[in-house]
Amino acid sequence: MRSDGRKLTKDELSQAQPVRGVLALTTHYSRDSQHTGVTYATLTNSKLSEPLLTALRHAHVAAMKDSQFVIHGEETDVPKVGSSISFPQAWWCKVVDQASHNAETR
Repeated sequence: MRSDGRKLTKDELSQAQPVRGVLALTTHYSRDSQHTGVTYATLTNSKLSEPLLTALRHAHVAAMKDSQFVIHGEETDVPKVGSSISFPQAWWCKVVDQASHNAETR
């Protein structure tokens, strides 16, 4: 729902192509404390576990309605040369029945 931290317009959102994959939210805790954790959102290819999108750090579910929800987080771009940059990112997600998804991709 963002591009390089900039919120996309309704027109840009409607033209965006959906990316289908396996969504996971995982929390990693520091060795020092079980109370301080960082949650990551990842979207991977269902067959090869290859990342389809850059992972979101400090991810959380911000809104839910029916079979749709929004995940907010922080995306970090790590260039080959230079310093990394982080910016806000949001994913608009929709739960898809696995059986219908398999039928569509055949």
